[in-house]
Amino acid sequence: MISRELGAVLKPLVRVQLIIWSAMTASCFIYVAIAFYVQRYRTPEHSPVSPNLFYLFYAAAVLLALAAFAYNRYAMSARAVTARLSAAPASGPPGVLTPRGRRQLTEQYMRLSDAEKRILSLVAYGQTTMIFTLALCEVVVILGLVLVILGSPALEIVPFAAATIILNFVFVPRPVEILRKADALVRRT
Repeated sequence: MISRELGAVLKPLVRVQLIIWSAMTASCFIYVAIAFYVQRYRTPEHSPVSPNLFYLFYAAAVLLALAAFAYNRYAMSARAVTARLSAAPASGPPGVLTPRGRRQLTEQYMRLSDAEKRILSLVAYGQTTMIFTLALCEVVVILGLVLVILGSPALEIVPFAAATIILNFVFVPRPVEILRKADALVRRT
């Protein structure tokens, strides 16, 4: 299914996706540490948060999680993938690279067939979709951090962080899945 040339161009893209995913997942732990730091240095006269605010933040977190699922489903639907594959291939490899790496990848990219170039653009589109989806998930833990900053106990961030970590594992990068879908669609057209 994947030619050697396509694999060589895909390798850095897949690596970048995993680095981005790891960084966004690790940031949850940083937010939790910040929450405990904020609680440690909070003044005793700080007023507690209204219980209604808890419900508002939990509801917003649930809506954001649903939005992440909805966006990911829409962006990676067969219709969106087909539209992406029917577009003209890019003139060069996707991604920001060092000049030396760009030169090497450009040479490899130019040897790809048009179908492989379209598949590669779909992987780049999947990366953009992944980043936006993970950003929506990260807002969930940020809501928990804001709740702590407003005066809640630091442990209030734990359900928000746990939800974000679970969501991040649901949306872990799966470039092979995207390639299978793209290959099937390319074979049909």
